[in-house]
Amino acid sequence: REIDQRAAAFGLEVIPCIQTLGHLEQVLQWPQYAEMRDSRSRVRMGHASSLALVESMISTLSGVLRSRRIHIGMDEPFGVDTTPEGSILSKQRRRMVQQHLREVVELCHKHNLKPMAYTDPLFRLASQTNNYYDPKVPALNPVLVKELPNDVDLVYWDYYHVQPEHYDRMINKHSPAVDKLESCSDQPNATRGERCAGRNLVVAAGAWTWNRFW
Repeated sequence: REIDQRAAAFGLEVIPCIQTLGHLEQVLQWPQYAEMRDSRSRVRMGHASSLALVESMISTLSGVLRSRRIHIGMDEPFGVDTTPEGSILSKQRRRMVQQHLREVVELCHKHNLKPMAYTDPLFRLASQTNNYYDPKVPALNPVLVKELPNDVDLVYWDYYHVQPEHYDRMINKHSPAVDKLESCSDQPNATRGERCAGRNLVVAAGAWTWNRFW
């Protein structure tokens, strides 16, 4: 709450960012979470205990932050998206991921939050080589797009490239799935809810020094 209050004083919005599928190693390492463990880092989709954990995170953050937006992660669910598109296993896993996303979105709505999620699983599912940046994938698969909840903002994360052309290409690949590519702030006379209604694209860039000491 103190972080939120200090940020608000400077006109900043603190948006919580959690993980609801993968990247949960630090939780799943403990014996009391064994029931919901599908892999070392991923919760079991469609399992009541997994959804209970997710809702506890959503509920906690919705109560301490004034933002009505939340980032639900969903990136790099390793082990889910490693089979070629079109195979029976790939179709089953795709349905599981989409159902899990719908259930998490419903939990967000329950707590009056608008969710956003990473898009790399959608590109990996469409790639024969499980490659997020696969040049053979011209755009998001229309079938996958059709299965997405309508009001989930999509987050394109990319921390590794320096060529503007690469970012232009990847942003355009998202166009079949978003209602608008421009910023929510491009409509100054509308309320925040009106500006950000529908499905928007968020670009998550970053500056990092993970392999250096400075």
